[in-house]
Amino acid sequence: MRFVPMFPELETLFQAAFDQAPEGEIHVISRYRSSTVNLRTQFQRYIEKAGV
Repeated sequence: MRFVPMFPELETLFQAAFDQAPEGEIHVISRYRSSTVNLRTQFQRYIEKAGV
């Protein structure tokens, strides 16, 4: 297991995603696991949508 320091506000969001994940899932974000996917672009969309 790997521990990553993060802001408490993010910890609750990741915990919610973990709790909703199917049994045995090892990735928080499984939709964009392809090597041809640019996660930066998708995260930029998330950030803009969140108004951060």
